[in-house]
Formats: sequence, structure tokens, C-alpha cells
Amino acid sequence: MILRFLLSGLLIVALATCRIPDGVIPDRVCVLSTASEVHINNGNSAEATETILYNLLGQPIEYQYRNAESSAKFQLRYQNRVITRAYNDNAAYEVLFEYDGDDRLTRATYLASSGDQTVFTTMYDGSDRLIRITEVVTLPRSNSSRSGRFFRFEYNDTNDIILQSVLNSFRGGTQSEEEWLFVLENPRKRGVFFEVSQRVALTILALTNPLETNPSRVIQAANPKSYRRNLVKDGVRSPLEIGTYQTTYNAFGGPERRQLDLTVYVNNLIKNQRYVQTFGYQCLE
Repeated sequence: MILRFLLSGLLIVALATCRIPDGVIPDRVCVLSTASEVHINNGNSAEATETILYNLLGQPIEYQYRNAESSAKFQLRYQNRVITRAYNDNAAYEVLFEYDGDDRLTRATYLASSGDQTVFTTMYDGSDRLIRITEVVTLPRSNSSRSGRFFRFEYNDTNDIILQSVLNSFRGGTQSEEEWLFVLENPRKRGVFFEVSQRVALTILALTNPLETNPSRVIQAANPKSYRRNLVKDGVRSPLEIGTYQTTYNAFGGPERRQLDLTVYVNNLIKNQRYVQTFGYQCLE
């Protein structure tokens, strides 16, 4: 699973991570620039990273992820304040974005020189909240059995995601359904992607990662306290994962370090795992 809740590249040199004196909260916007996650398992560790670069207007202009199985680096191009194209420098892959008259992203097409092709479509509610993402793999990766996914998001009264469900479809016609139930920090604390613009487009780019299973992490504006991931079959829910976070916040209220203690249920066995996530921010005057 992708960086469990964040991944990919290391361009830290080009980013201005906030250095804030103790007790001082500046009047400026600080947005996520780097995220790393280390999986600690029986003394061994594996790292996944994620990087976003911004221009002087605070718009994301580069997105990158890297993990043990895959990596990608996208340059982002704009037209009329929205991302219309994300592409790789060597033309290995690109994503084309389409919008409605209200600048809401409605469709994105992932194209790769290898022949892979995936189409994403979205749906919003009356409050302009993203409630559905449909992924259709029209030309799949040679080693992938997945033919598509259907994500659904439910919100509470403060516009935070409390449920994510996904219906996975596979070549051959089989399907599986999962749901994620989130408990948020109380009192409410800002999430990792808070203040980041173009979050729906970044969500689509995150979904191009074969290991990404939780796109709600990019859309979510609040920080989770815990979550439960269930397998849903014939209306019966069986636990797959139960995760609990311990979060340290910086002076402007952003998560700086998160420890995720995870209980995983596999083949009637219970395994305990730990992930340590750290985050860097770029502050915009």
C-alpha cells in the first residue's frame, strides 16, 4: 500500500522547510512539500517518499512519489488556474485533465508510452465536495489484474471525510469491496494536505501509483486519530487493518511526525506493524 498515507521523491534542497521559533505562529500559509514514511518490520525498514514543488503563487508545479516498487515524477502545466497536463520529462507517461464550467475536474486520462491507459471520472455533491472517483483501466499494465476501481467518499458536518469505500474490479469479472472508517482528532486538527491547492488533480496523480489504496488522504483536510479498514462481503464486514496515530504538530499546526501503529489481519493471523511518517512544509509569504 502506498506510503500508507504518503509517499515519494526527494527534492528537499529546492524546498523551504519552515523554521519557526518556539511559540511563534506566523501569518503565512505553509503547504506540504515533502513526506516520508518508514515501515519498521522485525528490525528491517523500507521507505516511501512524496514531494510537491510550488511556484511563487503557491501552485503545485511538480509532483513526485517513490517507493520500493515504483516511482514517478510529473511536471504540472496550467491553463486558467487549473492543471491541464501532468507529464514526465522523457515522455514515458502523461495525464490529461478536463474540467467543467466551474473549474471542477471531471475527467483525467493517464497515458504511457508502454501502452498503459487509464481513465478517471469524478462526481461532486451540491457543496462541491468530491464524492466519487471512477477508475477504468482500458489498457492495463502487463502485470496487473485490476480492471478498475470505484471510490466513494462520505463527509461529516465539518466537511471532513469519515468514510471511504472502494469497489475493486478485476479481469475475469471478479470484484471485492473494502471500506475505511476514519476517527478524526478531537478537537479538530489540520491535515497534512491542508491549504494545498489542486487537491483533486493531485489525488488522481497519486492513484497512478500502483500501491495507492487510500486517495482520501489527499482530499482530507483534517488529521485522523485512527481508522479501521474492512473487507465487505455479502453485507458482512471483516477487519483487514486497524490503525492508530500518534501525531506531533509544529508551531503553525501542521502534522510534523506521525507514528502509525497497525494491526493487520491476514489469513486468520494477526500481525502488528509500525510506520513512522515525517512531513516538511514550504511557507508562502
